[in-house]
Formats: sequence, C-alpha cells, structure tokens
Amino acid sequence: MAADGKVYVLNETGSCAVPDAKADGFEGLATNDLPGEALGTPAIAGGRIFIRTDKALAPIGK
Repeated sequence: MAADGKVYVLNETGSCAVPDAKADGFEGLATNDLPGEALGTPAIAGGRIFIRTDKALAPIGK
C-alpha cells in the first residue's frame, strides 16, 4: 500500500516495513511489529492506516 509518499509493506507475520518511496534506492523509515498474523487488507481512514491481525486492530499514524 502507498500513502503520503511512503510505501507500507506488510508480511503475514505482522511486520510492517516503511521505506521512503521518494528516496533514490532504499531508505527505511520505520518497522512496526504488530501482534499476531496479518492476512487482511489494510485500510486508510482519518489519516491513519488500520491493519487487522488475528489478535488486534492496529492503527498506524497520528
């Protein structure tokens, strides 16, 4: 998923990497380790990304 000049890459184990999509090459901005497995599709609402795992609903952003 891409939003606000960033790419959010989610894997099934609940790790979400955030590289900078505008940078030349790869520049990692953040990694978020979420509780549980993430198999759903992330959603964007109210300036946040919401990721559902099998254990929680995790909001990312302000």
